[in-house]
Amino acid sequence: MTEAQRDTVPLHQRALRQGEHAPREHLPARPLWLCRACGQPWPCGQAKLDLLAEYQGSRVSLCLYLATSLCNAIDDLHRLNSSMTGSTADLFDRFLGWLRACRPSAPAEHAGSAEAKETGQ
Repeated sequence: MTEAQRDTVPLHQRALRQGEHAPREHLPARPLWLCRACGQPWPCGQAKLDLLAEYQGSRVSLCLYLATSLCNAIDDLHRLNSSMTGSTADLFDRFLGWLRACRPSAPAEHAGSAEAKETGQ
């Protein structure tokens, strides 16, 4: 690809070719914590997929980011209307609970050692 051709390729496509992630569009609109792109409660389905891709290999960092977002959402929503905030358990499920469903599978060696402990071997 020539220099002139490269300049006509959008920046986000160039980044994807280099193995980087495109900028996320499904971001939270504070203080309501709705998705700026689709209007669903954030993190919406697409935001979850984007976050999993962005934080691939760094699950702890993803959990810390979402936990911080959860704390900010609780504060923001409580300030807006404390009677309509909902339960903190519901907010926890919304921000962090979905991560349980997409746990990375355990390597075979770890699964085998867990089975050995259960059977007393």
